[in-house]
Amino acid sequence: MHIGRLGIANTRRISFAELSLDDGMSLIVGPNGSGKTSLLEGAAIACSGKSFHTNAAADLIHRGAQGLGIRAMMIRDQGEHFHVAISKTLKSTDISIDQRDVNASSEIAKHCPLVVLHAQSYQLVSSVPAVRRNLLDRTMFHVEHSYLAWWRGFHQALRARNALLRENRPYSEAIYWDEQLLDYAAQINTARFRFIDFLSQYLKTAPLSETYGKIAVKFRQGWREDDNLATRLKDSWREDCARGHTRVGPHRADITFESDEHGGKTKLSRGQAKVAAVAVKCAQAAFIIENTDERPVFLVDDLASELDSGNISKTLQLIATLGCQTVLTAIRSDSLSVANNGIRQMFHVEHGDVVSH
Repeated sequence: MHIGRLGIANTRRISFAELSLDDGMSLIVGPNGSGKTSLLEGAAIACSGKSFHTNAAADLIHRGAQGLGIRAMMIRDQGEHFHVAISKTLKSTDISIDQRDVNASSEIAKHCPLVVLHAQSYQLVSSVPAVRRNLLDRTMFHVEHSYLAWWRGFHQALRARNALLRENRPYSEAIYWDEQLLDYAAQINTARFRFIDFLSQYLKTAPLSETYGKIAVKFRQGWREDDNLATRLKDSWREDCARGHTRVGPHRADITFESDEHGGKTKLSRGQAKVAAVAVKCAQAAFIIENTDERPVFLVDDLASELDSGNISKTLQLIATLGCQTVLTAIRSDSLSVANNGIRQMFHVEHGDVVSH
């Protein structure tokens, strides 16, 4: 999958821009505040219906405008193409695919796999568990067609169960919802383990492993491995009532990353964690490629601000091996050694105006 043409109107610092994009690596350069990230957000919205920075329309719409508009021609790896149109105001979002209205951004996202590496991504390894659960869910959403339905079903049952807990109801009233939880939890957990196994192997062989070393990846499924989830849910009912929420299940899952050098597991350094986070994102893309018929669009915001030149080069080489359409931003082209890293197309943006080079 790649974006063939992208039109952006009234998105953050960009009042209007049209780009024809190469299916390889493209670079957007310009000073801070010029609109580079706004262009990247436009590409993300075209693929997923959402920005990677915010869900608040007020933060996305160009100052003084009533709303924003995104149009894109998407080209599948098999050569077929379709058109996406998205408009957002402060009160509404309208989405269409080939002029057919759709009700949810997930309708776009399931057609357009997307991987984004941005400022918050570098904290993925050291951030809160919700960030890593989001990684698991977004990855499996593209790979397993039923995953979104499982996820929604699980969270519907979880909300119902938590409502009973807050009302301090007897466990007998929760049996139906626990049965629903258990069914969806089993499917979600099995799917997540597929990616965890792939991720663990990928991190061992990625070129970036020279920087972060040997890493032990452990998946914490949300309840003890030697526990039966059905029994745990029943036995914890009274204490869950006291807390007002369900304390075990896939909604409490997490991934831990530890240095496995010299036979002992220790916390990764800040530098190791940043590079490992890049490798995790590349693993996400590789897993999608291996398990679907499409290569994701890969968006990379300001790589040079987070990594040194040696790891920048390794990162670009690693991304290049994936064969994804990749769009990067940088303040200066020389910060990414453009000539040596396979970047075939460059745009310059300043004060919201975009020029192709």
